Amino acid sequence: MDSVRVGISMSSPDLTNNNTITHSIKLFTTGSCVNTSLESDSNSEHEKFKNSWLMRLFESAFFDISIALGYLFKSKSPPVLEYLCSQLYNFPAKDVDFYLPQLINLYLRVDELADPLEAFFLHRCGKSIIFSLKLAWLLNAFTRESWAPTELEARGTRLMLLILSEQIHKSNGVIAKNVHQLSQPVISAKQYSDIGGRASPFDFKLPPPQHSSYHHKRSQSADLKFGLAFDNNCRCLYPRDCPLTDQPKCPCQSPQLVAQNAFLFSLCSLSQRMVSVPEKEGRAQQLHVGLTQINLNLPARVCVPLGFKGVKTHQVLRIPGGEAVLLNSKCKAPYLLFLEVSLCESTFYSSLPPPFSKSSCTSPKHKTSSSISAPFNIDSIPASMRRNPSYKSIPNSSYPSTADIFFQPSDIRKRLFKESTDTKIPYYSQSSDKSAVTMSERLQQKEARIRASSPYSYLPSWRLIGVIVKTDNDFRQELLAVQLLGQFLEVWKKEDLPLWVYPYSVVVVSNTAGLIEPIQDALSLHQIKSQTSGSLLDYFRDEFGPEQSPQFLEAQKEFAKSCAGYCLFSYFVQLKDRHNGNILLDSSGHLIHIDFGFMLSISPGSNLGFERSPFKLNKEFVEVMGGAKGESFAFYKQLMLEGFLAARKHMEQIVLLIEILQTGCQLPCFSGGSAYVRSLKERFHFGLTDDNLTSLIESMVDRSITSWTTKLYDSYQYYSSGIL
Repeated sequence: MDSVRVGISMSSPDLTNNNTITHSIKLFTTGSCVNTSLESDSNSEHEKFKNSWLMRLFESAFFDISIALGYLFKSKSPPVLEYLCSQLYNFPAKDVDFYLPQLINLYLRVDELADPLEAFFLHRCGKSIIFSLKLAWLLNAFTRESWAPTELEARGTRLMLLILSEQIHKSNGVIAKNVHQLSQPVISAKQYSDIGGRASPFDFKLPPPQHSSYHHKRSQSADLKFGLAFDNNCRCLYPRDCPLTDQPKCPCQSPQLVAQNAFLFSLCSLSQRMVSVPEKEGRAQQLHVGLTQINLNLPARVCVPLGFKGVKTHQVLRIPGGEAVLLNSKCKAPYLLFLEVSLCESTFYSSLPPPFSKSSCTSPKHKTSSSISAPFNIDSIPASMRRNPSYKSIPNSSYPSTADIFFQPSDIRKRLFKESTDTKIPYYSQSSDKSAVTMSERLQQKEARIRASSPYSYLPSWRLIGVIVKTDNDFRQELLAVQLLGQFLEVWKKEDLPLWVYPYSVVVVSNTAGLIEPIQDALSLHQIKSQTSGSLLDYFRDEFGPEQSPQFLEAQKEFAKSCAGYCLFSYFVQLKDRHNGNILLDSSGHLIHIDFGFMLSISPGSNLGFERSPFKLNKEFVEVMGGAKGESFAFYKQLMLEGFLAARKHMEQIVLLIEILQTGCQLPCFSGGSAYVRSLKERFHFGLTDDNLTSLIESMVDRSITSWTTKLYDSYQYYSSGIL
């Protein structure tokens, strides 16, 4: 079997010493890997495995990534581990990426899996820049735990630095053949000490890639004020006749990860800086100033890797002035911002479009004598000073030729000043809550309003996306909760059940920062109560019409499906902190839970047990479903029973996500020790018959509706944080 083998000699965590820990990285260009330790096993052991019932399972139609992951975690047989690692290359990339946190934990904690998993990671890194970044960020989060042993930290840190220093060949994922280059120090002793010393991730300076073009104007690009912070200095035109991937071969070998990394860390560091500002008005001002600085460095070949529906590969063009808002938080400073993006073939290689606006440019055919100063042509700017000198070479461009675009410097200054002082049109003009104003505006309306004043509005590929930036949280727990939510949804889909939940996208940027996909066209129950004086049922009547209208009945049905889904999820994972600020209602009537900071073994108030009900179900929810005797409420309870039975059938698949991560991982939700895994399994009630399970669900529903602890916790949130 063909392989490329490169040795990196390092003998201690001090990466400045080139003759330290000996480690071998094997990359198999054929897409399979074999651990050398497994090759030394006897032939009889391999033959026994090939003829076993287990091998028949692996070769059956039922074999999938979840089964492979389970045996990777539980099996100690070298032939089994060898076979399963080779199968990772054959599963769809999307399925494998879903389990990336679990695979990283296995890579760090299981020595037998370190080499084959590292080979697989590098194989994937060679095919996707976004995967490379997500892997590096998760490695950063996993290796910055205070308890992590030195050898585990060194293993994860070395792979992270190997990825971020872009020493992986861009065309096929093979490590650069210059072994001497790989063995050179890629980070100073002080920088490594900072990583091991748990320094802030925003103080971490990325090691420079080994490309000459990287050092061009690098001293300026490190600072936002020069406008080059996200400039990758690529001077190549993306070849249109090549197969479309997110990482084609770049002749100039310009770095791609550095610019993307710098962009996301600049967004996260802004949230972190605002925490130290006590007043909300001061935070809002700091947010405005910080985003204005970031905007000076756009457009750029960067993206927001959240996997938005309908917006996959894109480039960030600009951040509309006045659209970003602080979200309600007492101790932290999360914020929501919107970005104008352009769909493209490749984020990192497609050329950037120039701005164009009728108000800020005139054609040579329509010049008038009233011009304040002579217009300048963008093509007259020297190529060395232009952000992207290859605009005019783009074939079949969908935007105007730069030869026909002339800019008045005075008009550009006016437009930039207008953008920085613009205020958005409120949807609820009577609201004093800016986040409610922003979130209540329908996305379609917001897109039309922002595009009308955008200098990139002429682009057919123009889109608007939103992102929530948050710090001072371990986002691996949020990611785990979203994984569990997605696993429950997948189970219910397999069983053809209509229960509804929404596993929104989460990206871990570091152990203390991350990005969250905002729920579009949705308001929190707190915001709804702040805007209306009636009940939740009154709000439904106002939004969807009379109770017997088709629109109301459809919304009521969607409410019941989502309520059942989140009630079961809350019960199984013991989801807490369910105040009205963490529960949303979208424009279709779905309930959507967000913010999973308290689950499994932890709850607010130092585990004092404020929320003792099985799940959040109050009388207002029951009223929306037609009351205790309504058909919609009966439909809800039937879904609860069917969803419970389906989850019980696939319990191992659900619990596996937690079992793998809790092995050596110090997430807050694991602080209760291993007993919570046993308690989780007990909540599936395998000893109950269907009739007994029906009685159990009836009991849980009644207890939740009449729970005095839920009312007590809602009151506490009102008096402490003003949440209605």
